[in-house]
Amino acid sequence: MSEDKVLKGYISNIKYVWHANGDNPCELCEDLDGTEFKSADEIPDKPHPNCNCYIEEVAIKDDEDGDGGDEPCDCYDTVLEWLAECEEACNEYEESSDEGDNALEELQSIGSQIQSYAAEKIAELQELQDEINQLKDDTLDKLQDAIEQIIKTIQIFWYNLSELKRLKIELHHYLDLSAEYYHTKANCEAAQLGDVGAEVAEMLGYLREYLDFIKEFIFYGYTLQKTFEDMIHDLEVNEAGRKLGKEHPNEPPEVIIKKPDGMPPGF
Repeated sequence: MSEDKVLKGYISNIKYVWHANGDNPCELCEDLDGTEFKSADEIPDKPHPNCNCYIEEVAIKDDEDGDGGDEPCDCYDTVLEWLAECEEACNEYEESSDEGDNALEELQSIGSQIQSYAAEKIAELQELQDEINQLKDDTLDKLQDAIEQIIKTIQIFWYNLSELKRLKIELHHYLDLSAEYYHTKANCEAAQLGDVGAEVAEMLGYLREYLDFIKEFIFYGYTLQKTFEDMIHDLEVNEAGRKLGKEHPNEPPEVIIKKPDGMPPGF
């Protein structure tokens, strides 16, 4: 085969024609007979061993390809179309670039708004968190103070009860009005601690009177009227002590509560 002559635009001036050779070619060779190929790369392999087919190289005439023989192809219009398409594409790119810039500015503006909104909400959440923390601290402080008042109130009642017993042992007899004194004093000291102390003192007073009511009525044989009168009297004494403690929160109970006559020193 001779070399292809390639014109401008990569157009070859040679075509290849398949010819079946022999008196009785096979069907495959007969089907390929007369087939034209534009380049050598398009020519298929021979369909079977000992194939006698051959390829003919035929020069393309000027009127067959319409390219004027050796004259270069007329691509001016095509080039102009390409240039126009390129210019249009550039214009579209510039327009899309401007639109992209506008969209970017809009996105940046939205982003700034979102950032400002987020910062505002974060500040509000931080303020709320601070309020919650403060409320928690205040609640814990109040709870701790309440617990301390409860514990101190119980200690006050226990101490005054112990003092009443010690006074009886010291004198070898019960001193008149000594029980009222220590009941008043215990309730006064509890009320001076605060509202919780006063409430705990009231609760302890009711509990004590309930137990005394059962003890006096069942075990001591007091009448129901006598037992009830003693309970009312003790509750009034307790209330008077709490009232003194609220009215004089910073004065010692020994100063604002009169001691019974005959109480020895040290009590």
